[in-house]
Amino acid sequence: NKMDLVPHAQEKIRKILASKTVIYKKKGETDKALDCINTLLVNEPSSYSLLSEKASLLTKLGRTAEAAEVQKLADANKPVAETPDLGGCLIATATFGSSLSAEVQQLRDFRQNTIYSSAAGTEFMFAFNAWYYSFSPHVADFIRANSWTRPPMQCILTPLISILSLAKSASLAFAPHTELSAVIAGLIASSLISLVYLFPIVLILQATARQYQRSVTGPALVKTLLGLGVFSSLLLLCGYFFSIRLLHLVGSSLFVISVFLVSAFGAALICDRWIVTRTGNESMG
Repeated sequence: NKMDLVPHAQEKIRKILASKTVIYKKKGETDKALDCINTLLVNEPSSYSLLSEKASLLTKLGRTAEAAEVQKLADANKPVAETPDLGGCLIATATFGSSLSAEVQQLRDFRQNTIYSSAAGTEFMFAFNAWYYSFSPHVADFIRANSWTRPPMQCILTPLISILSLAKSASLAFAPHTELSAVIAGLIASSLISLVYLFPIVLILQATARQYQRSVTGPALVKTLLGLGVFSSLLLLCGYFFSIRLLHLVGSSLFVISVFLVSAFGAALICDRWIVTRTGNESMG
């Protein structure tokens, strides 16, 4: 029988079953892990990640013919840009070994319960999925085929998962207002992701450019990016008040991009000015 429960209770049960599946797999109790997957599939019969997980477990149990049939069904439900896999991130699933791992569940929880809870977030995910699913299946396949890539990929993705968890926690203060909550989550996530991943690259480029008396940052660039952020915020407001999907789509995408870029380049500009000021003071001294 399907679990006829409120969404919150269903999600809680899903997490428990997902955790049990991972535990059973680690213990080598494949049959019990398969039972958990079958229970999850009752409510999500078309989940690509769950079907793929089931096929993998059936293969381990030696039920190859059945595994092949399940894998065919999984492939038929393989996510594309228009129909994203709501069960988890393809790259994270390949990196952490299972769509039911705690890390993938955190990513799924952020996407489903924070971003998809708002109109702006939903439209942003439409644009994001079009980009993400254009390459992620190939990256995921490469990771699965080359196990040596998993440790470095885990190191790369772990800060991202922590950032999204922090962004979700911060956005809960605005939870009654789903649109504002999603915007706050996007603002925090985009800025921190930028500082962790893009900022070091910009610093290196700036240091290299300085050797040739050039610069990759500057007040004009940062002001332009800030202007883009203000413009995107206005689009989001118009999309919210007039319920125009296109404005939500464009506004949310530009907002995330502008915050992402201004965080890295703005921080790099501050660092560059600090270095120049300090160097000048030392020269005078």
